[in-house]
Amino acid sequence: SISIAGDPKWSNKVAYITPRVYGLQFGVSYAPNTLQTGAAKLKTFDLGANSSGVPYAKNAVSLGLNHRTKFSCGLNMTLSATANFSNTQPFARSNAYTNFASVVYTGERHRTTAYALGALFNYGAFDFGLEFIDNDKSQVVKAINGQDAGQVMSVAGAYTFGVNKVALGYLHSERKLGKSFKYNGGITVVA
Repeated sequence: SISIAGDPKWSNKVAYITPRVYGLQFGVSYAPNTLQTGAAKLKTFDLGANSSGVPYAKNAVSLGLNHRTKFSCGLNMTLSATANFSNTQPFARSNAYTNFASVVYTGERHRTTAYALGALFNYGAFDFGLEFIDNDKSQVVKAINGQDAGQVMSVAGAYTFGVNKVALGYLHSERKLGKSFKYNGGITVVA
């Protein structure tokens, strides 16, 4: 599945979700370090060769707002907005890299600033949903020009009959991989 950039997923975090009032509900969470899960000793750096190779985040804040409403005509609607903000940390490898590779793989990265908007409609046996995600330049290496973390647009519809459901969906994603690379004060063309 496609995720919003910087999602703290299973990281240790503090979260608060409000009760639903007039259909509205708000949530906020804070994770000091997205590498930290469970009761293990606090990790202050990536473990290199034992790592997933994914950048991690410090001071990750996630916000969410959703609204549910039921109309008298039988239509149910849920709208949602979520956002993630954090200080992205480059992952470090324990083995030696060339200077070029060390900048590409462990170089300074953009902060995580990503958001998602979603909607779900239900009427009788029919469901229709859509979502838009914009990851901006979240976690992208700063040395690569013209790169972004991508955007995603998805739509889906479903029909329920008895205990069965038939669904059809479409997902479009786009990500710019970069045009040039800043290295030792100069610019080297990549593509």
